[in-house]
Amino acid sequence: MSKYNFNQINKNKIRGVFFDLYGTLLTFNDYDAANRHWINCYYEYIGKPYNISFNQIEILCNKIITIDVPKNNTLQLSTYESKIKYFLEEINLTLPIEQIKELANISVQKWQEQIEVDRHSISTIENLRKIYTVGLITNFDHTPHIHEVVGSTKLKSLFDFIIVSDDVNCKKPEKKIFEIGLSKCGLNPEEVVYIGDNPEDDIQGAINAGLNAILIDRGTKTNSAITKNIDVPKITSLQELTTIL
Repeated sequence: MSKYNFNQINKNKIRGVFFDLYGTLLTFNDYDAANRHWINCYYEYIGKPYNISFNQIEILCNKIITIDVPKNNTLQLSTYESKIKYFLEEINLTLPIEQIKELANISVQKWQEQIEVDRHSISTIENLRKIYTVGLITNFDHTPHIHEVVGSTKLKSLFDFIIVSDDVNCKKPEKKIFEIGLSKCGLNPEEVVYIGDNPEDDIQGAINAGLNAILIDRGTKTNSAITKNIDVPKITSLQELTTIL
């Protein structure tokens, strides 16, 4: 990624600022605990009642995270709900759709308990909105949860648009999801800067789509060693955006 040098972002050309959500505007109090609580939720909900071992539940959850499954539009399921249905049926467990939806909701809510809005998110976006179009582009397999989370905070009224991968059937780092964001506000790629914490999905994805990119690295993630060699502007706090934009 070193061939991409956006260290001199031209403020005069920037008209839009797009954000990632998790790890950028929302931060983890304890990432490992969030995942443990999520897995434990599955064990309590289907492991114990259906005599499925904790090890099997861990394997199931890993598949849900790492393996793509076509979204079941016929049953009007989110991508996450579609994955739950698919992988439960792999272990010969068929649940009513209502239970699948319930499991989807309670499991992401349990995971969300370890996550909070970064203390600088609201004030930073409020200031940026005075000058720029502000959008949210996030990878998430369960759209209802994103709208619930954003809607329960002051972030709700701060975005000109919200794009969730589950809704548009594409995800970062694919070029298409960034292009959808551009079409929402009528801006050209070079007029937009994308802020995210993931070197591949956020930074490489944005650059490949022609956008400017800023990496936020709070020094708490395992990929911090990788980010040292990424030749884009880096910030450790959202407050620092005012020094670049």
